[in-house]
Parts: sequence; C-alpha cells; structure tokens
Amino acid sequence: MVADITKKVIQIAIQIVTHTVHIVTHTVTQIATHIVIHTATHIVTHIVTQIVIHIATHIVNHIVIQDN
Repeated sequence: MVADITKKVIQIAIQIVTHTVHIVTHTVTQIATHIVIHTATHIVTHIVTQIVIHIATHIVNHIVIQDN
C-alpha cells in the first residue's frame, strides 16, 4: 500500500519535473531565437543601410561631376 503510494508520488514528481524542463527549454529556445533574429535583423539593416548610402553617394557624386 505504502509502496504503491510512494510509486505514484514518484511518477507524478517525474511528470512535473519533465513538464517543467520542457517549459523552461521551450521558453529559453524562444528567447534565444528572438535574440538571434533581432540581432540578425539589426546587422542586415545596418549592412543594407551602408550599401544604400554608398550607392546614393556614388550617384550624387556622378550627378555633381556631370553638372560640372
């Protein structure tokens, strides 16, 4: 009788721990993914901005040289 109750308590405890680990893993993965996407987006935005500025500068310089 006591062994059955102990066994059941252990099973429930294992389920709780497993479920908690799953939730924590899922949450950490979501946070990490968010950070990676945010950082990557920031880097790509920075690179694209630099390229656009570079091209725009060339175009403006070209127009100014043509006008002179």
